[in-house]
Amino acid sequence: MEGPHRAKDACGPIFDRPFVLYCSEKGGPLAGEPTHSSPEGRVASSVPLRDDAPSPPSHLLITRFDLEIEIRFVRFACLTVAVLCAGCAFAADEPLPAEPCSSSQGEMPTSMRPSSDDKTGITWYYERTTTTRFNEDAFYLYAGRKACEVWLRLRIQYVTDKPLGITHIQVRADDRTFDLPEPHVKHDSDGKLLWEWYDEQVGPDHLLMLFKVVASKSAAVRFTGSSRSAERLISDAEKEAIKTVLGAYHTLGGKL
Repeated sequence: MEGPHRAKDACGPIFDRPFVLYCSEKGGPLAGEPTHSSPEGRVASSVPLRDDAPSPPSHLLITRFDLEIEIRFVRFACLTVAVLCAGCAFAADEPLPAEPCSSSQGEMPTSMRPSSDDKTGITWYYERTTTTRFNEDAFYLYAGRKACEVWLRLRIQYVTDKPLGITHIQVRADDRTFDLPEPHVKHDSDGKLLWEWYDEQVGPDHLLMLFKVVASKSAAVRFTGSSRSAERLISDAEKEAIKTVLGAYHTLGGKL
């Protein structure tokens, strides 16, 4: 078996066979020899070794087996990076999962009456004693839910045989008063009676008013028209119904 081989100027890799790769002194291949690229990117040439040539330093020696292992490792690393990058790109194209709805808090009060609207996808929740008629005096709260969204609405109805033309609504709870400025009031009539109603989504100011009404000893709603005013008491049953709907709203995931 032949001994170790050497590179002419010790700048090319050494293989465990009777030819070596080495760089010419000018950085190019020697004339008449097949060229190869060394790991450092320099052009090298394979030539037979002379027996009297000095051996290269041991740290420059590398067998073909070692080189093949290194090449395979580099190929594997490149393939791994490519797969990871493709996975990242695929994940970026995937939509983020929707956040789950707020979980219900406790059980829905049994006195609630749900009513679903298939056209809008909204489910309305009323306290079961709440009137379903427009031509009755009423002061009540109800809840709506669509998908993860939950909200409250306040409805106030006034029925009379004389036109009032409501322009202002004021709610009194004991010694506190709350004004509903510029209320959007609608009206209708059957020829004998005229009914007007206010129906708006509840905001923070409404909530404070409703809490005061529920806790009050005496509460009333006052309607002011263009030529006269009218007032009626809010009953204990209406207060209890408002309290029940507030609890149902919390159960549905609403925040008070």
